[in-house]
Amino acid sequence: MAFQLQPWRRKHRFRTRFAALAAVVVALIAATSACGGLAGTASPGAARRAPMGSMLMHDNRMQDPRSRYLYVWAGTDGRTKPDRLLTFNFDPGSPQYGKLVADTIIPGPGGAGNEPHHCGMSANGLVLACGGLLSSLRNQNTLFFFSLKNPAHPVLFSSQRTPLAAFPDAFIPLPDNGFLVSEMGSLDGGAPGRVAEFSGADKLVGMYPANPPQAFNPHGMDIRPDANLMVTCDYVEPASTLNATPGPVLYRSTVRIWNFRHRAVVKTITLPSGAVSMDCLLVPKNKQDLGYVGGTGNGELYLFNPNAGTAEPVFDFDSLTPDAQTQVMAVSADGSRLFVPYQSPTGQGGVAMLDISHPSHPRLLFNLNLGEGSGPHMAMLAGNGTQLVVTDYFLNEDNFGKLHFDGDHFVRVIDIGADRLRLDPRFQVNMNTLIPGVRLRPHGTAAIGMTMGTAG
Repeated sequence: MAFQLQPWRRKHRFRTRFAALAAVVVALIAATSACGGLAGTASPGAARRAPMGSMLMHDNRMQDPRSRYLYVWAGTDGRTKPDRLLTFNFDPGSPQYGKLVADTIIPGPGGAGNEPHHCGMSANGLVLACGGLLSSLRNQNTLFFFSLKNPAHPVLFSSQRTPLAAFPDAFIPLPDNGFLVSEMGSLDGGAPGRVAEFSGADKLVGMYPANPPQAFNPHGMDIRPDANLMVTCDYVEPASTLNATPGPVLYRSTVRIWNFRHRAVVKTITLPSGAVSMDCLLVPKNKQDLGYVGGTGNGELYLFNPNAGTAEPVFDFDSLTPDAQTQVMAVSADGSRLFVPYQSPTGQGGVAMLDISHPSHPRLLFNLNLGEGSGPHMAMLAGNGTQLVVTDYFLNEDNFGKLHFDGDHFVRVIDIGADRLRLDPRFQVNMNTLIPGVRLRPHGTAAIGMTMGTAG
């Protein structure tokens, strides 16, 4: 949480499409050959040049009709109007790219005030699961399952809650088209939380671990079935963030190492006091099974070794902005790039791209400054790794809580080059004005190929 995503079958169609693509590529080369490259740091107003690989990968991606849509899970300012799942055109070859396609409103008395949080899409792309971070405070169902049989028009087919935990955060898809879901707190917002497992989309099959360790409040999560490895990181005890609970917010700074097949915690890595472990990722294909955990409390990025049970700081985000707070990260499929959104109490926000070819020595490739008050929270890879989708809203508990991490409420698409990031000017959605009379707070996003962590 922040208590801070058929082929064309006829050959002549493929040839026609390839010829059209070739023309686009030639035009792109002509249009950009005179443009100078920018390096290091850029602002939202900087010139954009889409990487050539991005154009090619986008074309391949659009052959699957399900890939033409991006889903955004959002609540409203004031929490009096229904929460909703918004569907956008995500086909860069369409003149309607970046435009709203459908607005699926959560019906009934349990449709508002859920604090829409993260989402996950099933492995077959037919079900979208989303969490209501604060639903349990209103005694409402916390998990929402949407059918994507018609991908342009999602339909809510189930909502439910689990018997032992609440405050859902991360969703990791499983091969059986189910999910693992981290639930940060107990039913009353204390400890322990659990990891819930669903199969067949919305069928609960288990809650883990059987005997949770002390102060177990799982937030970020990742899996590597090939290494029989799963990791979660504890972030905050949800009830402690509420005004009704006296005392300070109880943040956590621990990474849990799991035996994935047994769904059992086998080791705990404790970070320095005040580090605050919001998100953790495993590096794909890394032979040592290494991973990263962000220090949201101290701005440090830590490299952890799940086998040795150790962690060490390897990059300081305070070098980018004072009092930096790392957010929900993404890692490339080949394990060479790490993307870290960050923000600070001073109002600055941005997304950093790090070269992690040498995991213990991350190298800053590009720092995309999103400007004062942006508040980027979550980065998700899309477009076969050629794009980032970033949402600029974390959590604002308004008048009932202690956490007030807002943002500018934009949904941004960022093109990824070999050593730079560029805002895509065609997909910069202001959720404050998207729907007249409704100011939306966007959080979770999903599309074909997008997943929290490195699974999928």
